[in-house]
Amino acid sequence: MTLTDEMLLKYADGLLDAPTAQAVEAVLKLDDVASERLRLIRLSGVALRDEARVPAAPVHADVMERFEAAIGRSDGAEGPTVLSADARAGVSVWVRAARALAAGLMLLLAAGGGYLVRDRLASETVAALPVWVVRVADYHTLYGRRTVETVQTPAAEVPALEQKFSAALDAAVTIPLYGAEMEFRRGQLLEFEREPILQLAYLPADGTPMALCLKRVKAADAPATFERLNGIGLVRWRQRGVEYVLVADQSEQRLLGYAATAVAQITAARKL
Repeated sequence: MTLTDEMLLKYADGLLDAPTAQAVEAVLKLDDVASERLRLIRLSGVALRDEARVPAAPVHADVMERFEAAIGRSDGAEGPTVLSADARAGVSVWVRAARALAAGLMLLLAAGGGYLVRDRLASETVAALPVWVVRVADYHTLYGRRTVETVQTPAAEVPALEQKFSAALDAAVTIPLYGAEMEFRRGQLLEFEREPILQLAYLPADGTPMALCLKRVKAADAPATFERLNGIGLVRWRQRGVEYVLVADQSEQRLLGYAATAVAQITAARKL
C-alpha cells in the first residue's frame, strides 16, 4: 500500500474504515518517512483544531470595511458593498480560518523548521546508505540496557557461536571482544529480504548498548567511515565480502576506536 497525503489526512481525521485504518497502521510501523509525514500533518492541524474549539475574536471592523470596499457593488450604486449580518459572519469564519492556517504554518516552521533541515540532510544520508543499514540503525534505537543486561554469553561458548554464525552467513565470523569495557552479551540472526544479518550485542559499563552487524555483500573492501543517522553513530567497513556496521550512541572517536579493535581481531583470526 502506498500512503498518499490524502490517505494520511483521512487517517489523521479518523475518516477511514477500520480495515483500511489497520492497513495504514501496518505500513506506518515499517515506513519511517510516512510516519513523519503523518506527524507533520497532525502538527500543522493543531492550530486549525484549536481555532474550532476556542471562540475567536470578531474580525476588526477596519478589515471588514476594506473587504467590502474591495469587492465593490453589483447594483450600480456608488460606494462600497455593505454585507448582511450572515455574510459578515461568513467572512469572519473565512478570515479566522486563514489566520489559523497561517498560525499552523508558522507553528510547523517554528517547531519543525529545524527538523525539516535536519530531515533533508538525513534524507541525503539515508539515500547514500544501503537499506539494510538504515533498518539496523532504526532497530538499534529501540535498545536500552535492559534489552541485553539480563543476557550473558560465557566466553567458553564464543567459539561455538562463531562456527554457527559462519555457517549461517557462509563467511568467516569473528566475534570481537572488548573485555569489561564493552562486554559481549549475545548474538542473534536477523533477516532482511531473505538474507541473514548477524547482530552482535555489547553492553558498556555505563550507557546504552552497542551492536555490530554483519552481512554478506558483493563489494570491494572499504575502510571504516563514520556517519550519524537520527542521533545514532554508525561506523561501516568491508572485509572480504562482509560488510560490518557498528551502531551505538557514542562519539565518533570512541566508535572508530571500537571499529579499529574489531578490524584488528578479525584480521588476526583470518591469519590463523
